Amino acid sequence: MVLGCILVYTSALPARAQTASRADSAAGAVASGKTASAAVTQSDAVARGVNRSVYDKIWQFAKWYESDSNPIVQQVLFSGRYQHEYNALGADQGDNGEWNIRRMRFGPKVTLFRNWLVHGEIEVNPQEAEPFYMRFT
Repeated sequence: MVLGCILVYTSALPARAQTASRADSAAGAVASGKTASAAVTQSDAVARGVNRSVYDKIWQFAKWYESDSNPIVQQVLFSGRYQHEYNALGADQGDNGEWNIRRMRFGPKVTLFRNWLVHGEIEVNPQEAEPFYMRFT
């Protein structure tokens, strides 16, 4: 059995802090006589929920927790991957069709102490009863 964990140090500002700084820039543009629409970018509109695509709405379900005021855990995201394979064959001798789940992994991505990302996933094999659990990465 292999056990492991990935720790990544990030020095970039959290997305909300970047959005806030752009909003401050927009407010400064209004105060200086420029129009706010020129200073507000499309990503600001997405962050506020305006003109969100279907994919943006779907991805919001992967965000389980988010808090800029929490000093320990700032964000918990659901992460994973799924690879499916299907085979269809038609011949004079007969037809064949089968499916196979090649890979299925899932787990959390947790942002800690504003600078650390902890990401772990378990791999399972839903097509087989034994072994269902494959590994932790």
